[in-house]
Amino acid sequence: MPMPTPHDDEEQDQFIHRCMSDDTMKTDIPENNVRLAVCFRQWDEAQDEDNAMKSDHETRAVRGLKLSMENRDAEGDLPTITGYAAVYGKPSVPLPFREVIRAGAFDRNLEDGQDVRALIDHDPGRIIGRSKPGTLKMTSDDHGLKVAIDPPNTAEGRGVVESIRRGDLDGMSFGFRTVTDEWRMEDGEEVRDLIDVDLFDVSVVAFPAYPDTSVGARSLERWRQQQGTPRLDAARLRTASMR
Repeated sequence: MPMPTPHDDEEQDQFIHRCMSDDTMKTDIPENNVRLAVCFRQWDEAQDEDNAMKSDHETRAVRGLKLSMENRDAEGDLPTITGYAAVYGKPSVPLPFREVIRAGAFDRNLEDGQDVRALIDHDPGRIIGRSKPGTLKMTSDDHGLKVAIDPPNTAEGRGVVESIRRGDLDGMSFGFRTVTDEWRMEDGEEVRDLIDVDLFDVSVVAFPAYPDTSVGARSLERWRQQQGTPRLDAARLRTASMR
């Protein structure tokens, strides 16, 4: 039987109430104590999956690109914020490895219609757009992943528009989980190609922070072991995980 699963924005007590009230659950599991145990198990399993995904969460930033704004037609609407959240084929700064986002890395996200948030500085409490209702639009072109954000006419939305106008916010970043990557050597450097990723958010940022590379460092370590090359020393791993 299909069992209820927690929604992204659902608290535990809300999910348990919905799960206990589900008609299919009540029919198939009429005993309240057993149904309650099953509902709590559903909640716990969903949290375990969520935590596993978060442990693989990485962020990358786009340097040297300006955000722009385009006026919308409706009176009272704030301008649309446009920019590139990711650029294809451009080697990153040393992480301590190089990284390249291949064209097509986001295609599955776009084709499947994954629900992606537009945030300020990767803060989930400061949401300014979302792909599900269409206030965040994403397209992939020859250059990279282009985004268009329609910010809400709220204090947060007006603040981010003014900050972009002033130049206080002038960069983009994206949060993701790697699905498929490949490692190679190029000019004596280890290079990681991102081929397919799960995209969680795109963010407007004050300045592109040095990316979180702890997950990438672990992936590099596995590849090195497969190649029979020396392990990353502890100091480099600590440095990568702290950045």
